[in-house]
Amino acid sequence: MQRSMAAIAAATNAKRSDMSSQSATLQQFSQYCWAMLPIRKEVVGQEIVNDCVILIVQFWPGECLSQYDPGSPEEVLCLENMKRSVLRVCHFAWGDERFEGYKRLGLPVIVSALIEITLVWWRKRKTNRAKIVVWRRRWVTGE
Repeated sequence: MQRSMAAIAAATNAKRSDMSSQSATLQQFSQYCWAMLPIRKEVVGQEIVNDCVILIVQFWPGECLSQYDPGSPEEVLCLENMKRSVLRVCHFAWGDERFEGYKRLGLPVIVSALIEITLVWWRKRKTNRAKIVVWRRRWVTGE
């Protein structure tokens, strides 16, 4: 039992270290988020999680979060608004039936967990804040 827990911890630490490099990509960040999610991730699948990660990066309210204290009501409201925006785009992209199916499978919980993972990662280093800005710019300009 301890051996398997040690193996899981080593794998998680290896995945975390991938995100510490200066050249981390959005795809690596998606893999990092996938590794950090609880087992519920298996229900919705990695493709859906990757789509949600892309939307979270696109809607990330970095400017807004920089002004608020961690855990403040303003920060919570800002993140809740972003969660609603991500779910709204998913609903629009997938249609009513598919979205409702994923919603029943726990998509809102997965999106909340992804936002929390991204928030912790974003706060960890100033370079992480810059990475999100670069990823958003590349998405818009197609560089």
